[in-house]
Amino acid sequence: MCELVSITTAGIMSASAAAAAVEAGTVALIHTVTVMEVASVLGAGMSAMTAYNQSQAQQNQSAYQAAMARNNQISANYAADSTRKQGTIEEQRYRMKVAQLKDKQKTSLAASGVEIDSGSPLDVLADTAEMGEWDAQMIRHNTSMKVWEHQVAGNNAGAQAGLYSNASSNQSPLLAGTTTLVNGLGSVADKWYARA
Repeated sequence: MCELVSITTAGIMSASAAAAAVEAGTVALIHTVTVMEVASVLGAGMSAMTAYNQSQAQQNQSAYQAAMARNNQISANYAADSTRKQGTIEEQRYRMKVAQLKDKQKTSLAASGVEIDSGSPLDVLADTAEMGEWDAQMIRHNTSMKVWEHQVAGNNAGAQAGLYSNASSNQSPLLAGTTTLVNGLGSVADKWYARA
């Protein structure tokens, strides 16, 4: 079976040495424990360290994921701004092309001696302007949809960053370690009191 070890005010000693010291009055016997009980106490301490380290790792992981999500949010916001600027430029270029086309049509019609202020020539110019405006509005709409997609991605990344930050804040390595230690020592104490 397990060898008995005694915990005294002088330290840990064998059961026979502790009994002799108590009889001589040089030391007070606190409790006699088995090697298994000492191992249980050490195990509780190791479990507490493991719980602390796991909680610390989870806290660090959540903080890292929050930082990555914030970076994704920044990237998505940058993409939204960039897409908006590119769409505005594309729309302006298209409007300039339509204006150039209308000028070419006017020049061509005027060179053929056709009056451009009425009738079919005016209808052609009006149709060109109308179709050009419709296409420019479609460019603007498509740009708005792309910007919106980037903004939604940024908002989602920001929300995810908040969740990860909360998860990191909710981790308490010290509490995890202490709780595990107290539970382990409580189990050892139950064994001591059951034996006493």
